[in-house]
Amino acid sequence: MQNGLNASGKFLALKQLLTDLGFEEKESIQSEEQKVLTTNKNKVLIFSRFKESLQLICELLLNTEFAHIKYLRLDGNVPVSKRYSIVNKFNEDSECKIMLLTTSVGGLGLNLTSANVVIMFDHNYNPMNDLQAIDRAHRIG
Repeated sequence: MQNGLNASGKFLALKQLLTDLGFEEKESIQSEEQKVLTTNKNKVLIFSRFKESLQLICELLLNTEFAHIKYLRLDGNVPVSKRYSIVNKFNEDSECKIMLLTTSVGGLGLNLTSANVVIMFDHNYNPMNDLQAIDRAHRIG
């Protein structure tokens, strides 16, 4: 899978962004004690227009390079009845650091105010959809 990561500038940039935000790569974590010491308080929303892009982010980055980081995913495959519990888990679980969302699902009435960083991996053709998705993290209420 490493070749796929190196073949895409977007994935390399996302990896660098996560590293710059203080998330340690798997190889740099020496011990469980060090893992606790290097944990940061950032919570990140990663939006993409495409479910397939989210799947690649999981496969190429989150399950390999950052395998120790707990994340959740919310896209069109998640039934509407389960979305609220996923959002609550992300907001309440301090160990869950990343939420992957499609812009179509993430822009509809979700309150993700525990996140302090929003990354737009793939922009939507309609910029208003992107802005609505970003507003999920910056909603006051």
